[in-house]
Amino acid sequence: RGVPRLVSPSPPPQVCPDCEPVWLAAARLEEAHGAVSKARSLLEVARLKRTGAAGWLEQGPGGEPVSPSRTLRVGAPQLWLEAVRLERRAGNRKAAMTLMAKALQQCKSAGLLWAEAIAMEQRAQQKTKSSDALKASIAPPSPPLRCQ
Repeated sequence: RGVPRLVSPSPPPQVCPDCEPVWLAAARLEEAHGAVSKARSLLEVARLKRTGAAGWLEQGPGGEPVSPSRTLRVGAPQLWLEAVRLERRAGNRKAAMTLMAKALQQCKSAGLLWAEAIAMEQRAQQKTKSSDALKASIAPPSPPLRCQ
């Protein structure tokens, strides 16, 4: 009948929705078993839970729902990177490029993402992408100090 398939893991426990290594391992397991679409959805859910953008998930001090825009956290560059690499391994270059563009909008100064974006570009475009990465990673200059 073929190779027995392992039981698909359920999403990480609700007690630790921010545990990126668990989400990454679950997505990689699904990909290893040929369930690329399941791996995609796990990474999407992980990004939404990590950024708090999955809807009215957070509660304020009085227990009332708080808008996700008020609770937005860091953009989870490792989850974005894994999603981009998943698409590349699946042979979907166009989807990988689209995901990378979204990732760089969410995580503007993530060096991991910029390094992958540079590597993904055609040889002729890598210098331009490197320049973009430098501009994104350099902090704006602070105002000059006044001595009295």
